[in-house]
Amino acid sequence: MVKLAQHKIKIKYIIFSFIAILIFISIVYPLHTNNHPRIFIRDKNSKMTGIKRKKESERFVNNSVKDLYRVISLLKTKNYYHNPNDLRKFPEPYNAMFSICSDIDSTTLKEFETYHQFLNTTDTTPFGKGLGLDIGDSFWVFTASPKDDSLSMFNGTNIKSIKYAAKIKYYFDKGWIDSIHTIGNFSRYKKVKLVVPDRKLILKGWNALNSFGIHPIIWINHGDDSNIQNYGGYSPKSVTKTQDGDKKGSECYHTDITYKNGIRYLWNSNITYEYGYDNPLYIVKLRDKQIVWAFKRCSTKLTGKKVTFIWSPQGIREEITKQRLENIIKKNQYSIIANHFGSYYNYFPFGKEDIKALRLLKQYQDNGKVLVARTSRLLKYVTAQNYVIYTKIKYNGLTYIDIKSINDPLIGKIIPSIDNLRGITFFTDNSIKTRIMINYKLVGIDNLNFGEFTKQSIGIKWFRS
Repeated sequence: MVKLAQHKIKIKYIIFSFIAILIFISIVYPLHTNNHPRIFIRDKNSKMTGIKRKKESERFVNNSVKDLYRVISLLKTKNYYHNPNDLRKFPEPYNAMFSICSDIDSTTLKEFETYHQFLNTTDTTPFGKGLGLDIGDSFWVFTASPKDDSLSMFNGTNIKSIKYAAKIKYYFDKGWIDSIHTIGNFSRYKKVKLVVPDRKLILKGWNALNSFGIHPIIWINHGDDSNIQNYGGYSPKSVTKTQDGDKKGSECYHTDITYKNGIRYLWNSNITYEYGYDNPLYIVKLRDKQIVWAFKRCSTKLTGKKVTFIWSPQGIREEITKQRLENIIKKNQYSIIANHFGSYYNYFPFGKEDIKALRLLKQYQDNGKVLVARTSRLLKYVTAQNYVIYTKIKYNGLTYIDIKSINDPLIGKIIPSIDNLRGITFFTDNSIKTRIMINYKLVGIDNLNFGEFTKQSIGIKWFRS
């Protein structure tokens, strides 16, 4: 009986020990994983080696588990706010941000792939080494003519006749496409038969986009007065007088559908020669009473009193000049230029002077002066930079900045992922002794950018590609 009792005690001891170990693991282990609210958010794609990471981490003072619990408790008592004076306008070390916004008119798949290999990769191309810049483009879902060979998902308006849908999905995911040039090309050139982009067709288009997993956030108006699907810039006395996409009751009314499907930013056919912007976003009230974001992009130049379009590929030499780039740097501005990379030219659109201008742009980025970004990234950054909500506390010799949300006044509160906050940069007294958190999760060293350009700062690293 004694031996049996001793045996039972041993079993109970083993069970209690096992439970204690499980409890210990459940408390301690999550502190070092990505599933616990008090951990480092690490960059899964980081190329930082173990030695380099150790060296970089030496800049950080270690946080104890006890400290983190206490910091989170204190944060929960604080008010969250937005103060522009806390934020650097652009990611360190840049003093301007630049984007090229290309419309897909007359662009074949071969042309698209050829010029984007030069623009977006560092491959050796027939035109020299690629630039490796982050430049996006646009696409169509439909075209009025099934013989139109431009970059659209379907042949004509036949939803069963797939053309480049898979390629468009691939390049959308790759980042070479980030805008939709309306739902399709319905311009009546070369005796193309009139096709009315009615609500039924546009709904089919959005259903197709969703089925392929293509979710653009930018809508760019297009073309002549046959493109009645355009919206946001209606004027009875201008070329935009046929814009009916936002008019309730019209045969092509669709903006209720379009905004439910994720469009956030609109180019509403506003033509400007203005090159730099303190803020490229502005508010537009649609005819169906929706309030939406529109953005500016430069497409013309002013010579004396004469306004000339320069949004063709061989206008790049005029759109990108040293004087223009220096001006936006001096004024701390954004610039978005419009172009039509595939229009009017075969195979490769850029002449020697245009290539020279593009290489100048790359040089300005490499020298840390102008950050080049696809249009969707630039516009999302503007939104985050203008409306990020956060708070700050000091504890145990460290400053903690906790980001809660992006309170977009038109779209609503966005609970951000780290990609929503890429580039956001805070001024600080001591960057080494400052931490950034996103809803109580510490951002890891891999994702941080330390700046000492004019004054100390700490920010979330920009995208790697």
